[in-house]
Parts: sequence; C-alpha cells; structure tokens
Amino acid sequence: THTITMASALLLAAGCAHRESITADLQPSAPPAADVPRALRSPTEMMIALGDVRGLYLPKRPALVPVDDAAYADACQRNERARAWHPENEADWRASGAAAAVDAAIRTACVATIAFYERSGDRVVLKRDTFERLRGGKQVELVAREFVHAIQAHALPSPPAHMSTDARRAHDALVEGDATV
Repeated sequence: THTITMASALLLAAGCAHRESITADLQPSAPPAADVPRALRSPTEMMIALGDVRGLYLPKRPALVPVDDAAYADACQRNERARAWHPENEADWRASGAAAAVDAAIRTACVATIAFYERSGDRVVLKRDTFERLRGGKQVELVAREFVHAIQAHALPSPPAHMSTDARRAHDALVEGDATV
C-alpha cells in the first residue's frame, strides 16, 4: 500500500505551471499596446536571447496561447495529469486514495497558476485575464521562465518513468531552479 500526504500529492502533482505572488504586480486593467514590454512584442527575439545565454536553441519558438480561465483550467489539469508521477502499480495507487489526492492537488494548483509549458502541444498556455493584469516586467519574467522550460524539454533527457519521491523532488528542484536563474 502506498501512503501519500496532501503535501506529497502537491509535490508529485507540481509541474512547470508557475504560481506567482501576483497581488502587488497586478494592474487594474490591461496596458495599452504601446506599453507592452519590448520583449513581449517580439517573443521570438526573447527566445533567441535565452538561447544565446544558455547555449541551447530550439528550431522554433513555442506558441503563446492565451486562453480564458475555464479553458486554462482544463488544459492545465490535462497537462499535469499527464506529467503526474505515481508508483508503478496503478491499481494499488488508485485504491489507496493517492490518485484522488493527486487529482485534488492538481485542480488546486491549476487555479493558482498563470502559465505553463505544454510539451505535447509545444506551447506556452497563459491564463489570459490574469496575465494581462500583470505588470510588464512580470509578464516578461513569466514568459521567459516558460520558454526555459521549452528549452529544457527539448535539450534534457526525460526523467525515468518510475522514480523515488526524493529523486522526483530533486529533479523538479533542478528544473525549476534552472528556469528561475
């Protein structure tokens, strides 16, 4: 039997969707087009600059896909379920209640996130209304982080399907830490 706590479920479910402390960085309304940060006016240039810094390049930039809250929640949950780690024995995992805990953690995490990189669609999905209310610098930071995740997804080998919880946490810390630098 596999025992899982809610905290472990959150860690296991956590992917590259980024939660931001956005309260102080929200603007009352979306900025006029002239106020959009230069980096966001040319995401391809941003991707090239990231490639120059990291020495890794992608053949094409992932699409930026702003969606409404409902579509974001659906896409985020599908992405995180596809990425969620669990023990090898699926039946035992589901019977233990761990699958339900991870599913609840995924739903909670997707409510709190603003953006994520989706490898299967090679796209950065943005929670449109929340993203538009972020100040320009936070928008650039968020998109840059997700572009780094795109570079990682193409440049690094995929982690093994079955990893210990500690190994998964170490891997996630490496990936998230790299995207933050």
